[in-house]
Amino acid sequence: MMHAIQVKLGITNDRDSNIADADLEMETNPDDVLSEIARLELREKNHANGRRKPK
Repeated sequence: MMHAIQVKLGITNDRDSNIADADLEMETNPDDVLSEIARLELREKNHANGRRKPK
């Protein structure tokens, strides 16, 4: 995945780098992604309405 991001951004990989994709990736649960999207949408909606989350 890291390689795909580098290609998309036009970044050349440092040949001395020993960071492997497996070191940077984690298993992602689709339900967690959907929950995070919903959380951020609600946050954006509240921000757009001038509301802030109480502390």
